[in-house]
Amino acid sequence: EAAAIAAAMGMERNAIEIYSGRAADTQDSNEKALYQWLAAWETQHLESLSEINREITQEVWHDNSFWPF
Repeated sequence: EAAAIAAAMGMERNAIEIYSGRAADTQDSNEKALYQWLAAWETQHLESLSEINREITQEVWHDNSFWPF
């Protein structure tokens, strides 16, 4: 489960980078707006996946009685 989340997070980061780059490169205002919207959408996905990843990590730590603090 954690590996799948990590892979998905990597794909979201790549998508954000691609869409942000395309938005920066285009002169067309409609195209720029689309790519900015897509980058923001992928950012929301990344934030959701990051929260899931934190929850999984905490569950594993709790299950194994391991807390780094």
